[in-house]
Amino acid sequence: MNEIKAGGLLFYPLHGVGVLEEELTLLIQEGQKEYYKLYFEELKMNVCC
Repeated sequence: MNEIKAGGLLFYPLHGVGVLEEELTLLIQEGQKEYYKLYFEELKMNVCC
């Protein structure tokens, strides 16, 4: 995707700053899509975006 590596911090507008856990490539009907898996410590929540 780009120069951001696992363990780096990313801002997600709805939840604030999260830690990038991994980059995912998912196969769906339209082809491959790339996502980030973020973890928000304060919310104890994972988000894929």
